[in-house]
Amino acid sequence: QLRQRQKQRIQAQQAPDGTPFAPRKQKRRDKHGRIKRKMFTQLRTARFLKHNNSFDEATVRYERRPLLGLTDKDIERTADLALMHLVG
Repeated sequence: QLRQRQKQRIQAQQAPDGTPFAPRKQKRRDKHGRIKRKMFTQLRTARFLKHNNSFDEATVRYERRPLLGLTDKDIERTADLALMHLVG
């Protein structure tokens, strides 16, 4: 049951807390595989010239999409199943 609910949330593109995933970026290629715009135009902007890294880490700029997690209902159901298993 838990696996089924996880699958449904991923298919609906929702985080475990019910918020929708960030929309995907527009494709850069058309249906024939050609690039739709000139290359590296975004790299020239100030936003892409900034970098956030240190000796220990580097920053990746992807929207966060948590796939797995438990809702309050999932936690309650799991606790009930564990208690039933322990009681016998």
